[in-house]
Amino acid sequence: MDKSLHFSKLNLNSNIIDETFKEIQGEAVARLMGLISHFVYWSVFGHLNTNRIDDYHLKQLFISIA
Repeated sequence: MDKSLHFSKLNLNSNIIDETFKEIQGEAVARLMGLISHFVYWSVFGHLNTNRIDDYHLKQLFISIA
């Protein structure tokens, strides 16, 4: 194992874990997950839907994620 790529061991404690769970459950993460889900659906399965999304709205969805 290359020692130069090894980072110091993170000391986890209950405060760090609680803060992480609060961040994951936050509104910003939920919004991001929703945007990504919609983008992936329209990019991968959109051709199966009779109501297709136009390029403008797909680009706007991508911009919202970025």
